[in-house]
Formats: sequence, structure tokens, C-alpha cells
Amino acid sequence: YSQVVSSSEDCTIKVWDSEEGSLEKTLKGHIDVVQHVSFNQDGKQFVSCSADLAIKVWNIEAGTCVKTMRGHDHTVSCVEFTPAGDHLVSCSRDKTIKFWDVQSGYCLRTIEGHSDWVRQVKVSPCSQLFASCSIDHSVRIWDYKKGEEIITFRDHKHVVDHICFSHEKADEILLKYVSKEDLSGNRAKNADNNSSSNGDKKGDKHPKEEAKTDSSSPKQRNGGSNGAVDGGSSGTKKAETRRAYSPQFLASASRDKTIKIFHISSGVMVADISGHENWVRSVIFHPSGKYLISCADDKTIRVWDLEKQFRCKKILEDCHDPFVTSIDYNMARPMLASGGVDNLLKIWECH
Repeated sequence: YSQVVSSSEDCTIKVWDSEEGSLEKTLKGHIDVVQHVSFNQDGKQFVSCSADLAIKVWNIEAGTCVKTMRGHDHTVSCVEFTPAGDHLVSCSRDKTIKFWDVQSGYCLRTIEGHSDWVRQVKVSPCSQLFASCSIDHSVRIWDYKKGEEIITFRDHKHVVDHICFSHEKADEILLKYVSKEDLSGNRAKNADNNSSSNGDKKGDKHPKEEAKTDSSSPKQRNGGSNGAVDGGSSGTKKAETRRAYSPQFLASASRDKTIKIFHISSGVMVADISGHENWVRSVIFHPSGKYLISCADDKTIRVWDLEKQFRCKKILEDCHDPFVTSIDYNMARPMLASGGVDNLLKIWECH
């Protein structure tokens, strides 16, 4: 079986059968906009966060909330399970990132560094790194255990709404865009300095604004041995038997209408992708590693060819009206889910 979970401005979470297109459950518990949902590795639980300041862990089969956590002082914009499933990482409009113990519900630590609303946080499959992006135009990589900032990318000129770690197949292709000098360089050459070498790309000043919330933010779950499907990591049980892969690249999507790909260890920006005509809302790596998929407020979903200098391979027009706010790929099956301001959730079959 295959399920999709969506969150909405109507304060509810819905569980769908992606093959039949039928609604299985409507979950209520939040009292304000539900900003984000994310599965754990085995797909038996998912977590949600909301403008009501709450984080909730749910049992998907029972459709019940098993834990509620509070601690942020403003809208919680994103929350993710760590690969082991015992901790959560959340980020908020209060400018902080927090770590939580799933079993006890206690906040383990609070990390500061961004100067404005933190829009998203992602944990690497190896749990050695996590990344964050913000209204302050920056993308940051952090040491997971120490909670210390490793590198900051300031190449975007507007709000960065979404980030995504690469995976092993994508890295095999992307590494050809990194020079031998960069590969042998020191990580200490912070991207703050690298940005200035690329033309001092520190971004323009923009007034603070209320970010638009997703009308439908989908996350896919695939049953059987493939567990949860969330963004760029497959979460397969088979993968748990070998050492988790440490991604070498991070992609970011911004309201400056661009997508950028950064080599984490060297701080080098290997791709600056333009083509969308409005804010880019989400970006994910295709399971094959050959493509990058993005969506934007220009109503389109676009496929970018990593093997051919990031050329646009396909454009899906008028996917949602007026905006496509989120996408997620089922890493075990060729299906893409998208959500939009039109209150629709769509499943796309990919060939």
C-alpha cells in the first residue's frame, strides 16, 4: 500500500490512499495552520508542527496523537525525525532550532544562529550534519553532535524556503562539477568567504514579510519493507543494515527564483539554476540521481538534468493555481506528490 499525508491551513492533517485517491483519515488536534508533516523511518509514525506552537507525534494506523511538545515562542515551520527515530529537530519563526526526545517529549537543546525566521531544517542520513535555511537569506550546515555551525552560504538574494541533501547516486554526478583544488581544500574556508569570491553575494535587503503557508504539504509513505518516504532519503529497512551515507551536496530553493547546489566540504556553489518565474518553493533529488525536481509560485514543476549542466528537461505547466507550494517524491515507487494553494493534492506518475 502507499499513503500520502498532507497538512493544511484548515488546521487538519489528512491521510490519503495515493493509488485510489481516496481519503482515509482526517486528523484534528492543531488549532492553527499545520505547517509541516514528516514520517519516521519505518513509516509507522509521523510528526507535525503548527502555527499554534505545538509539535505532535502521530500513530498513522490508529490516527491518534501520541505526544505533544511545546517550547517554541512562535510559529513552528518545520520538524523532522532524526534517522534513528528517537529524536526530533524543529525550527521556528522564533529564530531557533530545537532538538527533542520523542519518548519523553523533553527539549534537549536549543540552537541559535539565524537572525530571522528559520524556514526549514533537514538532518543528514548519517546524522553527522543538519542543515537549515532562513528568511535571513542564509543556508547553514551544522555539526549534529556539537550543535555548532560549520559553514554558512550567503549566495541567495532573498528568503530561502527549502533545502534538500543529496544522495549517493546524485553525488556521483555532481562531483564532476567540483575541481580537484576544491576537493583538496580545507572545510575551514567558510562559504561566507567563498561568497565574496563569487561577487560578494550577500543578498539584498528585503523587508520582513509574513511567509505564505502551504495549502497542502504532502509527505509520502510507502508500505512494506520500504518504510517512510520523505524528501531525499529513502528510509528503507534494507539501508539500515549498512552504514548511512554522508551526503556531499545540499540544494536550496529561494524566493530569488533560483535553485543553488553547494558542495558541503569545500563551500563551493556548483550550480546556480534559473528558469522559474516566481518564488521557488521546494526542491528534491530524483532517486536515480540524474535529476533535480522543483516547484514554484509560477504554477510549474520543473525537472533539471544534472548530467547536462542543469538544463531544464521538462516543465509541467499549470500544476496548481495559483501556486505550487510543495512536492515530495516516493523513493520506492515512481510517484510525485504536489500540493498547492488551490487546496488540491495531486499524484503524478513518473516515467
